[in-house]
Amino acid sequence: MTPQRFDELVSDALDLIPRELAAAIDNVVVLVEDRDPDEPDLLGLYRGIALTERDSWYAAGSLPDTITIYRDALLDA
Repeated sequence: MTPQRFDELVSDALDLIPRELAAAIDNVVVLVEDRDPDEPDLLGLYRGIALTERDSWYAAGSLPDTITIYRDALLDA
């Protein structure tokens, strides 16, 4: 599968997320990379602050959390 096709499928999957859930992840960026350099078999990784751990110091101006999807590891699986 080409990287472009994989990206299209990720985008299509994100479009299928129910509106209520999508609203909860409005400050999250989804990235696609080949592999995690430290754990090559890792399929994906969330980096950020969980909703349950956010308090008043977490402002709308905070950098977005990220979800990284590892294309090659997923294709291998």
